[in-house]
Amino acid sequence: MPLESNESFDSLSAEAQDPLKLTESTFPAGKRFDYGPAKNTVMHVVGVRFDDVLNLRKAPGANAELVTSKAPGPLPFPQLLSLGSGWLLDNGAAWWHAEINDPGNARHGLHVWAHTNYLKPLAAASNKTNAIVQIIGSDYSGVENLKQKLLQLRSGDSSSIKIVVSQDEMGLDASGGSVQIELLGYKDDSVYGEIFYFTFTNQWDNSKANDRKITGQQIGQILVTPVCQRGVSDGLCL
Repeated sequence: MPLESNESFDSLSAEAQDPLKLTESTFPAGKRFDYGPAKNTVMHVVGVRFDDVLNLRKAPGANAELVTSKAPGPLPFPQLLSLGSGWLLDNGAAWWHAEINDPGNARHGLHVWAHTNYLKPLAAASNKTNAIVQIIGSDYSGVENLKQKLLQLRSGDSSSIKIVVSQDEMGLDASGGSVQIELLGYKDDSVYGEIFYFTFTNQWDNSKANDRKITGQQIGQILVTPVCQRGVSDGLCL
């Protein structure tokens, strides 16, 4: 599904800014469903590259009017809350209904739609550094190499996995940086995937005071966040 570029909120029509004027009679052919995240569950953007955005639309369907867009990663705005139901198009695409919850912004309270592959609730993150490093090693040698190691780590689901870099070596400085990689599309009716957040540190050759060189990079910490299919309870996927 193509992810189009952002559009200014100010350019939208008055009708697009008023979610109460929208009725199901204007939707593409399909039917409503409610087997998903309960109302008011916090929803997150997943499956979107670090240099792209997810378009949030006025109605289900890729051709519906654009309301706003959201980038992936740990960005607090806008927070999205599930409205407890979705729309299954006749072509098989499932879209989920959500509300923008940010009282200090003009978009607060707007109802938007996004494809269910890109809008999911998250379970609680946990530190998996020791367990994962024992399998893939502690050396960090770039994003592409790390992607392959993660696929091997989850080899049981590898044929169905989509792998996305949602933060590309952020915060790079003399000490190191971080990268966030998502593995999505697991063969599980509860856990849709996982988000791996790595921090790494630079190893320096200090033998020459005026010619310091990075000789390698080491993984510092690995936080893993499950991406849920149906919802979250007590920090776990339902």
